[in-house]
Amino acid sequence: MPRFIAHERGLPEQLIIMYLTVAGIVAIVHTIYSVTTVKVSDPFRTGESGYTPGSSKVPDQMTRMQSVVDVHVLFLNDKDECLFIQRANTGHRDGQYSLVAGHLEPGESIEACAIRESKEEAGVTIAPGALDFTLVMRRDSEQNRISFFLSCRSWQGILTNMEPHKCSGFVWAKLDNPPAPTVDYVANALERIREGVLLADFKA
Repeated sequence: MPRFIAHERGLPEQLIIMYLTVAGIVAIVHTIYSVTTVKVSDPFRTGESGYTPGSSKVPDQMTRMQSVVDVHVLFLNDKDECLFIQRANTGHRDGQYSLVAGHLEPGESIEACAIRESKEEAGVTIAPGALDFTLVMRRDSEQNRISFFLSCRSWQGILTNMEPHKCSGFVWAKLDNPPAPTVDYVANALERIREGVLLADFKA
């Protein structure tokens, strides 16, 4: 606004300057908003990704990494020895020693999985609450895996090889001197357990 108009209307010059300043800021903010709105659009709102709000369809950009969960049981006797099983006829790490273990089934708890696998593989019954959490390990394999390790000192029944077609036998050994060859990630997990570590990562 020209200065002579301001004087002619009797408006203070400071008020005019303030008005022009505010108007300028508003114009700048409007311009920035318009530019960013055009350049930085949200594909999940605009439909560019094929995603419709409220739809159960998940676009590729939102796909999450899937992990296979397995549960291992360390049976410990009065001599602080651990039960190891020797794999056989599976086509994967045959001849190597591991622990009683299995995959978590849909809807199954970690404890329930350990109890089920112990019954299926070793023929013993473990009461709820008799397992102690020992370690959880994220490991790289043919798939991303999360492995839980639980220890058990009390069970009902006699430890028996219930799957001779997949296991050639049982061996008791100290945690610091496992039988050779032991599956690599299991050997690493035993080291972490002896160190008192509760959370570990393993890369072959």
